[in-house]
Amino acid sequence: MSKVYLTRFAEDLHTLIEEHIGNGVPPEDLVDELVKQCNSTFGHYNIEYIRRVESELVL
Repeated sequence: MSKVYLTRFAEDLHTLIEEHIGNGVPPEDLVDELVKQCNSTFGHYNIEYIRRVESELVL
């Protein structure tokens, strides 16, 4: 992953947090939702990775 991508992600995340705070939403609420979404997304990719590795082992 490139540094540029990570920098852009950090900037977008910062903007999102500022918008939520500006709308009166506690940052903790956003963090909780982001953690749930990250766990779901990375869980999906972990399953896909395991399936790919297992299929290569069978060949």
